[in-house]
Amino acid sequence: MATPKTKRTSIELAARVFARAASERSELMMFLPVINLQHCVACGVCETVCPTNAVKLEQQQAVLSQPEACTFCDRCEAACPTEAISRSFAIRFAPSSQPLTKAQLGQLNLGDR
Repeated sequence: MATPKTKRTSIELAARVFARAASERSELMMFLPVINLQHCVACGVCETVCPTNAVKLEQQQAVLSQPEACTFCDRCEAACPTEAISRSFAIRFAPSSQPLTKAQLGQLNLGDR
């Protein structure tokens, strides 16, 4: 179990990693995986499945050690047994001068709701 000092150190390490990424690619920041340190059990599955080695275990916590290498593939999120990793996403709509008609909306595959 993580001690308060370990948690603080992990948070400080994550903050430094994110600050470095923000200075390099600020737009990238809002789409990077988020690791909930309270749920992370340091099992290492995320590190194993990450194809670019962006996720590593450091000080018994998963961290994005190379955020610039992240390809947003979702493998770490899907593999995490405690759901400690999540990715945000954005929906961007193409500009349109006309709203969609009911017929066009009916053609969209939105799945069962």
